[in-house]
Order: sequence, then C-alpha cells, then structure tokens
Amino acid sequence: MSFLALFRGEPSTICGITGRLSQKLYEMLFVALFMVNEARFG
Repeated sequence: MSFLALFRGEPSTICGITGRLSQKLYEMLFVALFMVNEARFG
C-alpha cells in the first residue's frame, strides 16, 4: 500500500531517492577503482 503511495506521490521524491542511491553507487565504484589502482601501482 505504501509502495503504491510512493509511486503515486511526487516524482521529485522518487527522483531524489534514485539520485541519492546512484550517487552512493558512483562513490563506491570510484573508491573501488581507486583501491584497485593503489594496489596495482602503489
């Protein structure tokens, strides 16, 4: 019920949630690549 309410709610809220999730994902990916580079060349 709350799931449908979320989808029926403001698109900006959904965009904000997905934006935050994607930002976290990009941060983790960047950190992982940085660690791999450090391990390889450091």
